[in-house]
Amino acid sequence: MNRFAALEQALNDPEAQVARLRRKLARIRADKSLPLPVADEPPAACTGLQNSPVMRELFWTLHDAALSWLPVLDSG
Repeated sequence: MNRFAALEQALNDPEAQVARLRRKLARIRADKSLPLPVADEPPAACTGLQNSPVMRELFWTLHDAALSWLPVLDSG
């Protein structure tokens, strides 16, 4: 439920999330030892068989959207 509450909060105030991710990307640019904030694929907790096919597809869609926004967020 905590993850859903965090997702709801992020969707209700996307500008705050964009600002937070921009700050994080700025730190990553400054310190090359930090990993990118989005992995190449979602974690097993999201893509495992314990989730329904629809839920796994939703996680992949959200993950792909996050990856597509990285260049936009990193531009500022």
